[in-house]
Amino acid sequence: MEKMRAVVQHAAFDFRVELVDKPVPGPLEAVIKIEASGICAGDRIMYEGKAPWGIHDGEIPGHEYVGIITQTGEGFAEKYGLDVGDRCLAEVQIPCGECYCCRGGYYNLCDNPNGFLGGGWADYMLLRRGAIVHRVPKSIDKLCAATIEPLSCGAYAVERAGVSMADTVVVAGMGIIGLAALQFAKLHTPYRLIALSATDASLDIARTFGVDAAINVLKEDASARIRELTGGVGCDVFIECSGVASSVSIGLDALKKRGRLAVYGVYTRNGDLNLNEISQNKELTLIGGHLSPNTMPYVIRCLEQGLVDPRPMITEVFPLDRFDEAIHIREKNPDSIKTLLVP
Repeated sequence: MEKMRAVVQHAAFDFRVELVDKPVPGPLEAVIKIEASGICAGDRIMYEGKAPWGIHDGEIPGHEYVGIITQTGEGFAEKYGLDVGDRCLAEVQIPCGECYCCRGGYYNLCDNPNGFLGGGWADYMLLRRGAIVHRVPKSIDKLCAATIEPLSCGAYAVERAGVSMADTVVVAGMGIIGLAALQFAKLHTPYRLIALSATDASLDIARTFGVDAAINVLKEDASARIRELTGGVGCDVFIECSGVASSVSIGLDALKKRGRLAVYGVYTRNGDLNLNEISQNKELTLIGGHLSPNTMPYVIRCLEQGLVDPRPMITEVFPLDRFDEAIHIREKNPDSIKTLLVP
């Protein structure tokens, strides 16, 4: 059996670069050669043993990637219109197509326990049967293409929040998903766009994207500043992308009456919320977000047309063999946003 390099998870703080069997595609499957793959915030909390989905010994992580098809199984080319030499990626969720959620059209919440598609932290990756596969134009730089998954999350958060032209929109958390949400919200030409972060470096990037205000939550009372900017009324939309539970409380305080709070993140603890702000005080609408269903083709098109730009968010690029350094990069660079692995 031909071998390849891959990062293999075993336990908390025990992920290793190992030689493993190269995948072989079955019917309706394909193997891609990874061009680049990303490390996301969820991957880091999984590495630390804090993720709600746990660690599965022997599995290869990596759900942000792009690659070139090197081998296809029977029927794959006919089903997807893709063949050897084409560039593609697949969505994180492989839907069963039969559960209540799939039948309702929100396959990102599918009940299939084996539906998560990872494996991008390797030389090659198997696109399993049932994957939702998308062609990626080769005109898009490979590093930018590897960010399509988190960019799609930002786009989906904006869609869930229902951003419109009359809205004052606040995006909290200037990681790649929050910075992506800023850019996609900007495409809706909101009345006012405000960025919140705990680092000045990420706020500097937000300013290049044309925000009306950039607020460091460690240096200012963010909710008071938002109310000041809105004449005491508050914001229409608050999109939480930081993954920090206390940020949701800022949103409850900063929102206007009948405002919309969109929570998009993975949280390691529960928040302490003033529920009366949601009900009797403001009649707020709460919206959750998970993954990015039906969003990737739009994001790929936006990248192709230059409508969004992930390059300022790509702060480090490491070869696969230096994975250990890559996963710990924030100990050296607290301003790190998106770290990529290039086999």
